[in-house]
Amino acid sequence: MADRVDPNGPGARSGIKPGDQLISINGQDVQNISGLERQLYRNGSVVQSGLSLVRQSVALDSSVILVPAERSLNNWLRLIALIYLGIGLYVLLRRWTAPGSTHFYIFCLVSFSLTPSSTPAS
Repeated sequence: MADRVDPNGPGARSGIKPGDQLISINGQDVQNISGLERQLYRNGSVVQSGLSLVRQSVALDSSVILVPAERSLNNWLRLIALIYLGIGLYVLLRRWTAPGSTHFYIFCLVSFSLTPSSTPAS
């Protein structure tokens, strides 16, 4: 069930309103949220999807082009990873003979390299 619909988003442009209940995507029934996520993952982003909805006991068909949402949290994660990398470099260069300093640096480097990229996931 649609709790809210972004007035400038693709859902509103395709006629979806709050309170609409999603029945299927591209002919595949959607039973719950995890089923919806699986179906959206299979379709990918920026792909036109056919939706079957129910609005006040009336069946409706709509098509929508889904676009990925902005992930502003990723910028904070990148900053934290950069701080990890800086700490790891500081410990490695300052105490390179200390046991475990190389391992700590590798941990920080891996933390930095595994942060989310700026490209959206489909």
